[in-house]
Amino acid sequence: MNIELIHNPPTLENEDYRLLPLGHEQKHLVYLIVSNEKIRKRIHMDVLDSPELFEPWWKARMDALKQAKLMHWLVFLKKSNAFCGLLTLKEIDSSSHRGEIGYSFLPEYWGRGIASSSIKMLFHFAMYDLKLHSLFAQVLDSNMASQKILTNLGFKKEGHFNDCYFHKGVYYDILQFGYINPK
Repeated sequence: MNIELIHNPPTLENEDYRLLPLGHEQKHLVYLIVSNEKIRKRIHMDVLDSPELFEPWWKARMDALKQAKLMHWLVFLKKSNAFCGLLTLKEIDSSSHRGEIGYSFLPEYWGRGIASSSIKMLFHFAMYDLKLHSLFAQVLDSNMASQKILTNLGFKKEGHFNDCYFHKGVYYDILQFGYINPK
């Protein structure tokens, strides 16, 4: 596993998208994601739409970045430089060479293939540059779009966890998908 890349993540690019490593100066863009009610409702997470809610979350992310347990990239369209979403490698375990992939995109970019393409870029980076042995992702069983993205990348469903996520008085099922690097 290439630990140096966790401490100094590169910009990832293809012909359509630019994935920039998260820096403090992009804090306002991350806020657009975590304060968006439509996004947060879809993934059954609290809307962080005030400084009192956002700042502790941000601090925890910055601490995890410093500890090499987390990596974030901001997704931009190359042609317009429009911000589209946030990609995450989290729960990075350097002893087992494993991490979790996560993502959120602004609603106006849903259904346009942007998530699929940019997640594929992050997946390639995690497997071939960072040299992780395995990746996993957890999604709500109702999130068919995320399940399709992961399956198309070669992830296999590893588990179905009944009533394991509790949010606002309701239990939700979580599916876990995994990918093992064949190298």
